Amino acid sequence: MKSKTKLLGLTSVMALGLVSCANDELKEIYNGEEIEFTTRVSRATITDKSNLNAFRVYADGYSTLLINGKKAEKVKGKDYYALEQKVTWPTDVKSIRFWAYGPDGAGVTPDINASTQQLRNFKVEQNLNEGGKNQTDLVVAYTNITREEASGMQVPLTFNHALSQIEVKIKKGDGYEEGRVVKVKGAWIINVQNTGDLRFDVNSENNNMVWNNSALSMANYGRLFDDGRRLADGLWMLSNEEGADKSSLMVIPQKFEKWVFPEQESATAENQPVQAPSIQNQVGTYILVLCRVETEHNYPATSSGTAENPTIGDLKNDKGEVVGHVHQLFPVAKDNVYNADAYGYTCVPIEGEWLPGKKYVYTLEFCGKDSGAGVYPPEPKPDGLPDGEDRPDGKKPGDPVLDDPITFSVEVSDWESEDKTTPMT
Repeated sequence: MKSKTKLLGLTSVMALGLVSCANDELKEIYNGEEIEFTTRVSRATITDKSNLNAFRVYADGYSTLLINGKKAEKVKGKDYYALEQKVTWPTDVKSIRFWAYGPDGAGVTPDINASTQQLRNFKVEQNLNEGGKNQTDLVVAYTNITREEASGMQVPLTFNHALSQIEVKIKKGDGYEEGRVVKVKGAWIINVQNTGDLRFDVNSENNNMVWNNSALSMANYGRLFDDGRRLADGLWMLSNEEGADKSSLMVIPQKFEKWVFPEQESATAENQPVQAPSIQNQVGTYILVLCRVETEHNYPATSSGTAENPTIGDLKNDKGEVVGHVHQLFPVAKDNVYNADAYGYTCVPIEGEWLPGKKYVYTLEFCGKDSGAGVYPPEPKPDGLPDGEDRPDGKKPGDPVLDDPITFSVEVSDWESEDKTTPMT
């Protein structure tokens, strides 16, 4: 079968458009018979035309694939992509379905034919120290286009983000008590599904994407500092904000339930410790924070103050001079001995749904007029995390570490913000 019309061959082009915010511009540039597409992409986008150098393409046209995973590469000095091997549009085929994913080498197993279109076994590797730093984005595209719509046999593909971005920020709560100091050493999101299959589905409301995840494959993600960072207006733990190592976490879209602390019966035997629920006995999601809470006073400790709270240390200035005193509030000091290096774990259970192409910013508010420092987390702590001070006697997982739990807000954005605030109860 001969054809004078070419599809994206070495003599023609495939143009790429990437989904971005509402003010993105798509321009058609006419140069003889060829049309080239250029796209201005929001800077919030992880993968865009500046770094998507190649992607894989599939197309049917018949009962068998016309294009079976061929690589489309950016043409040097141009703003379009060409297939590595010339493919022509058959003269007897009116319309063709195209599927594509990128970047090339994104870590999926393609299972795409005329009847089934899936990308299998995508996995987001666990990272407990650097959040999402150096993670690879995944973008996918689908279109069903007719010969008439493919002017000059150039096929425009709109790539959509297949993953969700997660960020965690910690800040002082409203009405933050004067002299209160929170120092944070790390934060992690615990119990996240990290392996799944993406199925192309034209009936999906999420840009033709449906994720099927493995409930048996879970991971934890977070960021750890070498030393405690003093909480000022806001501390980005997982973030792609400028100056934060571009460590925004990208996860597989999923629904998730919060960790629920079960009712615990008191121990029957005298002096027998209360048994905490094992982390292996249930699966729920929560944000875990390794932190320290103090109160500073720029005057000497009084005898009455010392009697009320003997866990007191010296407050020193930059010259090492003692200028006041510090009360250690959390973690609870052992034997009432102040320890400037002591840090403990606290947590906030969360629930919801992460959708593809959206960014979720969790802002934890510490020690405000309506917020405290969280609750004691499930035990044992997840593997691979640094040690923290033990939970004190008489306290059980789920009990507030101070007087109140942490409050938090969730900002959901698809490059246009939608705010949702959820107070902790």
